[in-house]
Amino acid sequence: MRSDVEVWPTAGAAARNASAEQSSRGRVCTEHLLERAAIGTMTGRARIRDVRFTLLPRPLSVSGVSDVHAARVSMTIITEAPRGRHGTSPVVLQAGNVRRAHVPLVLETLGFVAGPAEVSLTATGVNGPPSAATERRLLALLYRRATAREL
Repeated sequence: MRSDVEVWPTAGAAARNASAEQSSRGRVCTEHLLERAAIGTMTGRARIRDVRFTLLPRPLSVSGVSDVHAARVSMTIITEAPRGRHGTSPVVLQAGNVRRAHVPLVLETLGFVAGPAEVSLTATGVNGPPSAATERRLLALLYRRATAREL
């Protein structure tokens, strides 16, 4: 889990930025950046495949937070290593002297605007999405902290 805060000069600027990121043009831009990042960024014998970006239509309902936006990035990380007895993986394919692991990874980013602050929470899940209950609890905590004092 990771949280980030970006403070804008005004509440209106924060709201416009959040809206732009959630727009169809913002989505295309994000997908393009993800594809570029996935190509050739893994070192050694690891690759990223099947990168998908989705805006979540019904983000978590969090007490006190009026407008939560959410997105999910899913991908498969493929690693290759010489065949041996070390290490295990949930999905391992062995061919000849190479062991290949396919690891499904899901990143979810949830966010909201509180005055001039744009707050986001990023959660990672392996073999499936992160815990919705944990995301809800942490997002509510971030909202309470973001609104405790006026910026």
